[in-house]
Amino acid sequence: MSDGTRVNSVLNGVTTCDIGVHFDRRTDGWPSTGIHARRQWQNRGAVLSSDAAIDLHFHSTSIRCGPNGATSTLTYLHADHLGSASLSTNASGGKVSEMRYYPYGETRSGAIATDRRYTGQRQEIGLGLYDYNARSYDPSLGRFIQADTIVPSPANPQSLNRYAYALNNPLRYTDPTGHYSPEEIKKYLQDNYKDWQSYWDAWQADPYWMWILDQAQDKFVLKIAATGKVFQFLHKEGSFTLNEGQLHEYQGQGAYALYNENMQLVEDKSWLGYQSTSGTFGRMADGKWRRSYFQPMYDYSGGKPVFTQWRYITVSYGKPELRIFGGDNVPYIISGGYGAAVWIGAKFGISLECPPLGVALAGWSLITAIDNLTVNTADRVNYQYVDWTPPPSGPHPASTALQNPNGIGYPAP
Repeated sequence: MSDGTRVNSVLNGVTTCDIGVHFDRRTDGWPSTGIHARRQWQNRGAVLSSDAAIDLHFHSTSIRCGPNGATSTLTYLHADHLGSASLSTNASGGKVSEMRYYPYGETRSGAIATDRRYTGQRQEIGLGLYDYNARSYDPSLGRFIQADTIVPSPANPQSLNRYAYALNNPLRYTDPTGHYSPEEIKKYLQDNYKDWQSYWDAWQADPYWMWILDQAQDKFVLKIAATGKVFQFLHKEGSFTLNEGQLHEYQGQGAYALYNENMQLVEDKSWLGYQSTSGTFGRMADGKWRRSYFQPMYDYSGGKPVFTQWRYITVSYGKPELRIFGGDNVPYIISGGYGAAVWIGAKFGISLECPPLGVALAGWSLITAIDNLTVNTADRVNYQYVDWTPPPSGPHPASTALQNPNGIGYPAP
């Protein structure tokens, strides 16, 4: 399907037809019209250990039924910190099975009665791949087998590898859907707007907004700097929805701060970096004391976006905050450990002092202290409405390629 959902599969002569994400129907002779429960678990769900019945689990209530009154054993699944199915128990709490994974998802040991395994994604058992909706993932390679359709954070070198999984840090991050794929965003537009294609085309001229949609995931929260308005992205099969309003109401609203489900800021190194924090030396290393962006403004009153003008946005750092022990404390700890080792060594008549190392640690601690004392938050936002027109044609190829003030490659609104 266009939203990346599997419709059916054929393996060893057995055809499995998918009915949403919770059920499938197999044509392997038992039962010829049987529906098999597949998924409704997350952190508290239940699945069947056999195909003898349908078993659903909604919160704390189980509903069981089966063909011709057949019954089966209810098995509860338990997830690890990444959402991977790692343990199954019976109704009495006794362990039924256990499964362990290598960092990138290969099976280390054991087996478990579900195909929703590593990070809760479906494993195509016969292929050894995981279905991440937007793309397929090979845990033996630790890579997707299709390239990402975009580079979500050009300033992050890890994201430049469009086959990489979870920024090559699978112990900390997951990739629950591969990202809000273009197909999922288009599905949202199709569900909410009659002339959905005009919205998609118009928003290509607003790469900052498209970056927000790409980075967003279910339960993420977006805050609009100018108004303080917040809304949340929520799950919807094959797409997503919002807890309030529609997407077009929030496009073109200036600077944004995107937070994950734990209300931690999603780092924005590519665009405006609103609400990011940095010390003096951090800003020097970044090389950007102020960030700017040209945001296209649209009139949506006629049922489709009509470009009106550009808004020039700048985000700069506010007053420094004093964070003596609230920033990077590693240099203090290492320097303290070195000093303690020298003191203990002297007590036992052993000289552990290394003057060059002592000077280096002292300098590192001083620089860090200064950086911590001058931590700034990028929260000063200025807006200016401007007129911008493409440069006239000239002999250089770039002179005719620039159709958007945010750079070559972005279309005109």
